[in-house]
Amino acid sequence: MRYTRRAALAGAVLFASLSSAAAPIRVMILDGESGGPYHKWQLVTPVLKKQLDETRLFETDVVTAPPADGDFSRFKPAFARYQVIVLNYDAPDERWPADVKASF
Repeated sequence: MRYTRRAALAGAVLFASLSSAAAPIRVMILDGESGGPYHKWQLVTPVLKKQLDETRLFETDVVTAPPADGDFSRFKPAFARYQVIVLNYDAPDERWPADVKASF
């Protein structure tokens, strides 16, 4: 029993030291539109960001796509900079220009 507690404590300390020493995981939350009233992305994105950031394991940026009638010519997310993309976005595929789809 004593050995098990010591091993568990040592494992917890090792995990804590490794996780705090590692660089945070880069996360992009991509939001900007919902296909219907069922998904309130404007309310969900800040909650997702807060939950991810509070762990201190993630460095989270929010990228908001233009609305359906917006200008997509300057919408060029740097997907390659991130290890994780969280989609909080629900819109038809044809909204995105071909170069954005290809980079994704």
